[in-house]
Amino acid sequence: MKIEEEYQKIIDYCEQLDYSDLEAVFEYADKKVFGHSSELALIIMINCAIKQPKWLDDIMEHTELLLYYEGNKSIYDYILSKYKTITDKDVLCLLDEFLKILEKKYSKVNVKLERD
Repeated sequence: MKIEEEYQKIIDYCEQLDYSDLEAVFEYADKKVFGHSSELALIIMINCAIKQPKWLDDIMEHTELLLYYEGNKSIYDYILSKYKTITDKDVLCLLDEFLKILEKKYSKVNVKLERD
């Protein structure tokens, strides 16, 4: 079995969603996907934020809150991979904040996340 390959296909699918209605996609991730996988919901939310980095404060706060409580090393690596490939300054600033949230969370349990 190649579960990791199938999981990558699901991540790729999440990245290819129709993000033209960001609020609907965000709500879908928050209300439907989250109940099955917080990690996939966060991936969708992160992609919403990438598409619109100057989004409504309450939506960004919600994403940051979920990122703090549900984010993990895999999500950190996912954000970092996006951070290394994107050139838009607004998006980079946003992703940097997301990375800092997880770095702070993990530092409390003496785990240093590396950006290398």
